[in-house]
Amino acid sequence: MMIYIWIAVFVVSLFIEIATTALVSCWFAAGSLVALILSAFLGDKLIWLQVIVFIAVSVACFLLLRKYFLSKKKDHKTNVDTLIGEIGDCQEVIKKHYPGSIKVNGIVWTAEVEQDNDEVIEPGDLVEILKISGNKLTVKKYKEN
Repeated sequence: MMIYIWIAVFVVSLFIEIATTALVSCWFAAGSLVALILSAFLGDKLIWLQVIVFIAVSVACFLLLRKYFLSKKKDHKTNVDTLIGEIGDCQEVIKKHYPGSIKVNGIVWTAEVEQDNDEVIEPGDLVEILKISGNKLTVKKYKEN
């Protein structure tokens, strides 16, 4: 009977892990797999030992592997986030409280300067993209080094 319970715990844990991809239940899958193997040898004897092994393996996997997996996770820029730091070409005048437009990679975007920035950016000036708020880019004049 316990072997079926451990199989169910293993399958449910894997299903949750696949559905979330957030390292939520893979620890329980590992623990239930070890308890399943133990149950195959012990049958329905020493159920308390199977539960203790399940808990111990799950906690050990969590403590030992979570830090490793999280260190492998990289912060990759995707989609519009890749624009931050890019250089664009001013198309319309941009100044404080008056957004204008810039062209970046062939696409025209609405752009504004930061609220504490009083500079006026004229058409033809190069700008650096600082951040993105909705569909508006915050820019500053690009100064070549």
